[in-house]
Amino acid sequence: MEVIVMYSIGLIVISFIIAVTKSKLKGKAGEVTINHFLKKLDSNEYIIINDFLLHNEGNKKTTQ
Repeated sequence: MEVIVMYSIGLIVISFIIAVTKSKLKGKAGEVTINHFLKKLDSNEYIIINDFLLHNEGNKKTTQ
Protein backbone atom coordinates (compact mmCIF):
# COMPACT_ATOMS: atom_id res chain seq x y z
CA MET A 1 0.00 0.00 0.00
CA GLU A 2 2.85 2.41 0.83
CA VAL A 3 4.43 1.81 -2.56
CA ILE A 4 1.22 2.75 -4.38
CA VAL A 5 0.91 5.97 -2.37
CA MET A 6 4.55 6.91 -3.06
CA TYR A 7 4.15 6.24 -6.79
CA SER A 8 0.93 8.27 -6.83
CA ILE A 9 2.62 11.21 -5.11
CA GLY A 10 5.55 10.98 -7.51
CA LEU A 11 3.23 10.92 -10.50
CA ILE A 12 1.36 13.97 -9.23
CA VAL A 13 4.61 15.88 -8.68
CA ILE A 14 5.92 14.98 -12.14
CA SER A 15 2.59 15.97 -13.74
CA PHE A 16 2.71 19.33 -11.95
CA ILE A 17 6.29 20.02 -13.09
CA ILE A 18 5.40 19.17 -16.70
CA ALA A 19 2.31 21.40 -16.59
CA VAL A 20 4.31 24.35 -15.24
CA THR A 21 7.24 24.07 -17.65
CA LYS A 22 5.32 23.07 -20.79
CA SER A 23 4.38 26.61 -21.87
CA LYS A 24 7.90 27.90 -21.23
CA LEU A 25 9.36 25.12 -23.36
CA LYS A 26 6.90 25.88 -26.17
CA GLY A 27 7.81 29.56 -26.02
CA LYS A 28 11.53 28.85 -26.11
CA ALA A 29 11.09 26.45 -29.05
CA GLY A 30 9.17 29.14 -30.94
CA GLU A 31 11.86 31.73 -30.28
CA VAL A 32 14.59 29.38 -31.51
CA THR A 33 12.62 28.61 -34.69
CA ILE A 34 11.94 32.27 -35.50
CA ASN A 35 15.54 33.22 -34.71
CA HIS A 36 16.74 30.54 -37.16
CA PHE A 37 14.66 32.06 -39.99
CA LEU A 38 15.54 35.66 -39.09
CA LYS A 39 19.26 34.89 -39.31
CA LYS A 40 18.73 33.93 -42.96
CA LEU A 41 17.63 37.50 -43.83
CA ASP A 42 20.08 39.86 -45.51
CA SER A 43 21.73 41.87 -42.73
CA ASN A 44 22.31 44.79 -45.13
CA GLU A 45 18.57 45.09 -45.71
CA TYR A 46 17.03 44.09 -42.35
CA ILE A 47 17.71 44.97 -38.72
CA ILE A 48 16.55 42.50 -36.07
CA ILE A 49 15.48 44.07 -32.78
CA ASN A 50 14.99 41.66 -29.86
CA ASP A 51 12.92 42.31 -26.71
CA PHE A 52 11.37 45.52 -28.00
CA LEU A 53 8.70 47.11 -25.77
CA LEU A 54 6.37 49.99 -26.66
CA HIS A 55 4.86 52.31 -24.08
CA ASN A 56 1.07 52.47 -24.29
CA GLU A 57 -0.24 55.86 -23.15
CA GLY A 58 -3.81 54.61 -22.74
CA ASN A 59 -3.36 52.34 -19.74
CA LYS A 60 0.26 53.07 -18.69
CA LYS A 61 1.36 49.51 -19.44
CA THR A 62 3.90 48.22 -21.95
CA THR A 63 3.13 46.10 -24.96
CA GLN A 64 5.23 43.82 -27.12
